[in-house]
Amino acid sequence: MSRELEKSGSEKGDLTSKIEELNLYNDSSERELKKTIRAKQDLMVDQNILKLELKRLRDMLNSKADDVLDLEKRRLQLDTVSCWFVS
Repeated sequence: MSRELEKSGSEKGDLTSKIEELNLYNDSSERELKKTIRAKQDLMVDQNILKLELKRLRDMLNSKADDVLDLEKRRLQLDTVSCWFVS
């Protein structure tokens, strides 16, 4: 009987040790998961900031291209008018 108690106590100690080890592993994994989620969220924020900056730059480029097109049209109009006066 005492041998069985010793064996049961030893098994209980082993199982308790394994449970503590698994709890420690679980806690460590949860911390790593939170860290990974935070890093992913930071990357998503950076990506959205870059998308906004790209949109701003595209809009600015389109505006400048429109300005150039308007100036070219105006120059053509002036060239046409000046050809009439020269002729």
